[in-house]
Amino acid sequence: MRSAAGRCAMACAAVDRAADECEAFSACWDDVHYLAKRAPYLKSLNNLSHDGHSSEVLIKALKELSCIEDLEISPVEYTTFHKFLLQSVCRACPHLKKLKLRFTSECAIYMMPIDGRIPMMHELRFLELLGCELNAMGLAAILDSCPVLQSLRITGSFSWGEMNDELKAKCARVKNLNLPEYHPLW
Repeated sequence: MRSAAGRCAMACAAVDRAADECEAFSACWDDVHYLAKRAPYLKSLNNLSHDGHSSEVLIKALKELSCIEDLEISPVEYTTFHKFLLQSVCRACPHLKKLKLRFTSECAIYMMPIDGRIPMMHELRFLELLGCELNAMGLAAILDSCPVLQSLRITGSFSWGEMNDELKAKCARVKNLNLPEYHPLW
């Protein structure tokens, strides 16, 4: 098994060999700042790990990747920043077409909460939020802010609200919809 330093060196070498023409990158690596400097035309970035300790660096680097259309982030552990991860990524990358945030935890207390407004995402077609605590207000915010959404997959828990007719109609607009099991309040 390769060391973290060895994996980092291999990732840097791969990006450097692309000579500023790298359009897609997939590796379990967290140096998005390096990618922003060496791969300015990056369109697809998958399997980006994030430890939460450098959240400002992550958001700043994502803002520099102005061509990014496809993004997958997997936080390593829960930090306060992850409560706002979806909102922060949407602000940093308003032209995303596909976004996957993978936050999985065995304990529901550490799930990423989706319970508030997000910035408008006029081009977002595919959204996956894995390991989330979703409520009706959060679901409505996603559907209101992503007018061309075709596929929505959320895993985790869904509670704290009522699935009214208006929200059901908004859900019906999404071609492929996969929500966690709904647990209404008693």
